[in-house]
Amino acid sequence: MKLVFDIGFNVGKFTETCLQKYPDCKVVGVEANPVLCHHDFLQQHKNIRIINALASNADNDKKDFYADPINIGISTASDNFLKNSRFSKGSKYLEANTGKWEHIGKIKTITLDTLVSFYGKPDLIKVDVEGYEYEVFSGLSKKAGNICFECHEEDIDGMYNVVNHLVSLGYDSFGLIGIYDRGES
Repeated sequence: MKLVFDIGFNVGKFTETCLQKYPDCKVVGVEANPVLCHHDFLQQHKNIRIINALASNADNDKKDFYADPINIGISTASDNFLKNSRFSKGSKYLEANTGKWEHIGKIKTITLDTLVSFYGKPDLIKVDVEGYEYEVFSGLSKKAGNICFECHEEDIDGMYNVVNHLVSLGYDSFGLIGIYDRGES
């Protein structure tokens, strides 16, 4: 593994795992939350490049971005996720309104195509963007490395849209993680 795109970098746990297994790997992390782009973990690794931007379907737009100030792993640019996620509506695991959304601001966008053009074709693209997956993958017009992504049961239609888009690009396999309690396959 030589190059990884970590979209939805957060605090870098995925990147940290990649670097433990592949110490010489280069990682391009895209993180929309500016607070998460300047932590100590980044200072320790010369192979990490963090871009404070929102991966999306167009370059150089500005999109509203929201984060939970207490639970830093919960942030999104998806209006649907803000209204319909388990963090808003609740689930059998969470009470309603667990997420306390705070508007961070309008964040500049970048596409996966632009990242590929600038940094090269990655071996792996990981996407964890809380309901904004389809918009991210819509910014990819050609097959580019292996894919793994997270989708939530609250947006099964969005997951199918992502899968259909990836298939249209020539993907026949990819990694998918999520919590699916309603019996969807």
